Amino acid sequence: MSTGSYDVDVAGATSVRFDPRVLERLQAFVEEHPGLSLSAAGNLLVDEALRSAAHPLVDFVDGPSGRRARLAGGPDVDRVIRALTSTQEAEPRLTIDEVLSMVGETSDIPLQAIRAAVEYWADFPEEIDARIVDGRKAESEAREKWRGAHELV
Repeated sequence: MSTGSYDVDVAGATSVRFDPRVLERLQAFVEEHPGLSLSAAGNLLVDEALRSAAHPLVDFVDGPSGRRARLAGGPDVDRVIRALTSTQEAEPRLTIDEVLSMVGETSDIPLQAIRAAVEYWADFPEEIDARIVDGRKAESEAREKWRGAHELV
């Protein structure tokens, strides 16, 4: 740590000392994410770093639907879980291992990565379940919009 570090109040009475270069990057992150305070951004990024440390195949990205967990270099965790639950609903007689294998074969996602998505979901079910609900809602709205546009033609 350099001697030019700054204290930043992160949560209540807790204070964190950031290296000036780290603080610059954190401030740049805040500028790129309107609505986030320096404190909220610090909390978010520390939480994501801790989640990634616990789930090494999961990282976090920004996108049109917000910031989300995804498999490193692969699809979003919620998309993998949707594929698993859809397969299980369509093929209820399959064992969980067969469902995992089927999704792996049809998606070209390695079984280890699919298991990593399931483990992340087990630790953060509210987050992933909410993204699944939001995704289904967005798909339904897009489908209705498309149908409406094509009925006019």
